[in-house]
Amino acid sequence: MFEGWKRSFLGGGMSMVLATTMLGCGMFGSDSDKNRDSSRVERRDSADRVPDSAKVVAEGRSSDMSFKANDDGRAYLYDATNDRLVNSWVVEKGQRLTVSPDNKAISLDGRAVSSSTELNTKTNYRLLFDAKD
Repeated sequence: MFEGWKRSFLGGGMSMVLATTMLGCGMFGSDSDKNRDSSRVERRDSADRVPDSAKVVAEGRSSDMSFKANDDGRAYLYDATNDRLVNSWVVEKGQRLTVSPDNKAISLDGRAVSSSTELNTKTNYRLLFDAKD
């Protein structure tokens, strides 16, 4: 009799833990379930993502976007239309990064750093900057 009660109690307890775990995971949802915010930038501290500390300094489609760094750091070109990082560059204080989707060109202080055929005037880009600490 005691063995049956122990099995029922343990089985019920495990079911409760499993149900709570599943409810907890579903309660917060996943990134794919969330509505996309137009100012959202996928951010992670890795080579293919923008860190949380980066700030949007320019945004546009076809016209030139330009940013002059007030500090040393890293600039990121983010494709907001397709939700992906295009590229990033180390930028020193006083340098100007210019992105020209019309000309499919990216320059740092007037020198080409990329001649990107993937730049498109129908894509919304964000230029972000993360100052070095």
